[in-house]
Amino acid sequence: YTASDVGGKMFKGEMEAVDEKQLKDNLMHRQLYLVSCEPFKRQLVTKPLSKLDISDMCRQTGSMLRSGITVVKALSILLSRDMSPNMKTVLDFMYKQIKLGHSLSETMRESGAIPQLLISMVEAGEAGGNTEKILLRMAEYYENEYKTGKNIKSALAYPIFLLVMLVIAVIGIFTFIIPKFITIFDGMELPLVTQIVLNISSFLTGSWYIFIGIAAGIALIARLLLAVPEIRLFLSKTLIHMGKFGRLFGIIYTARFCRTFSELYSSGLPIISAFQIARNTVGCTYIESQFDEVIKDVRQGTSIADALSKVDGFDSKLKSAVLIGEESGRLEFMLTSMAESFEFESEQAIKKITGLIEPVMIVTMGIMVAFVFVSVMLPIFSLYDTIGGA
Repeated sequence: YTASDVGGKMFKGEMEAVDEKQLKDNLMHRQLYLVSCEPFKRQLVTKPLSKLDISDMCRQTGSMLRSGITVVKALSILLSRDMSPNMKTVLDFMYKQIKLGHSLSETMRESGAIPQLLISMVEAGEAGGNTEKILLRMAEYYENEYKTGKNIKSALAYPIFLLVMLVIAVIGIFTFIIPKFITIFDGMELPLVTQIVLNISSFLTGSWYIFIGIAAGIALIARLLLAVPEIRLFLSKTLIHMGKFGRLFGIIYTARFCRTFSELYSSGLPIISAFQIARNTVGCTYIESQFDEVIKDVRQGTSIADALSKVDGFDSKLKSAVLIGEESGRLEFMLTSMAESFEFESEQAIKKITGLIEPVMIVTMGIMVAFVFVSVMLPIFSLYDTIGGA
């Protein structure tokens, strides 16, 4: 607001008030006169809530709304419970904004910590008068998302462990073991492979700081390159077309889209809006880039099944399921059924991917150790041959 005192001195500030009349009354108590005012959209500066926190918030809020408790009261009850500091900050912000007359969906958007998917679902729930039902469904959705993410981390734990062990083994060999052979091989004519290994070892032990700088530089360059949309598009397209790996990742992406689109469609959101939101949950830049054409086709009257069939990267079963759902008038049921089916296949695909990665890591580790072993042993064998010949 902008206000002035009796002397005409101007003041600017913020004040919580239900409407302009209350603001005027509050300012009058301070002997100030309102000149102008506008609603203040406060953007909370915090990190996004975790999927587990969102699931917990949706479940508890939805349950209380179903029991007849108001949103404000529900949030005040939630704030009295133990929770992470980040979630408490977000809920406190939402509570204060709703007390000022904002809707739940508006408050979620203003917080900056809630995903667009949940905001759109709550908007649909507010329009349809079934917010509590939407919140409970989204609680299950985000709980499943959390479990899926946890399964992926668990599945990747062993390959990551192997990768770390490989790096440690290589660094250990080149910095502790190989240097002991440098004095032994001094003055000898060495094979090319041995000379390469010794040069690498000397570089790592004598100029390790340069090595760290190069590694950090490569990591920074890679990060900057991945921020370029064209490069992300190229890499995601390459991944989709990597034979068996690509097909497995296609199942994972299809599962994500199917579950999100199923939830959005079931909540009564328009098809175009559902596509626009669901595309951002796939996790593949290449697939997301194709949805402009999908949305264009649907607007021109193309069936959902035919429009989705043009998306390169989705599992072919998606088109068949959507087509059956459209023809039978049970698209909502088919989408839900296919979401569950694809989620199961997604879990199996994750296991297969890690099953393919593990032997690759083990073989790589074996090749590295064998390479170093051979490079060290070749000069020794040559030395024995020379001594034997003498």
